[in-house]
Amino acid sequence: NNTLPLSKSARIGVAGPAAATFFAGGYGRYTLPTDVTPWRGMQERAGTDAKLSLFDGKGDLSSWAKEQDVLVFFATIAEGEG
Repeated sequence: NNTLPLSKSARIGVAGPAAATFFAGGYGRYTLPTDVTPWRGMQERAGTDAKLSLFDGKGDLSSWAKEQDVLVFFATIAEGEG
């Protein structure tokens, strides 16, 4: 439905348990800044015209998402041994 490319003034909704959380993984010895999150990265790259909105977990996600032009959802996966 002609979603991409997004207009520079798009309303971009960002949601999910990993949207504003730092996850380093655990598969190596990397030194990463702990303030790197998907939300921060999107804020830095979106430009000044885009309207970024972070879902705060309150209210109904579906209703909030309908107010956005596009929704980016950052999920997590829990895995472990045993």
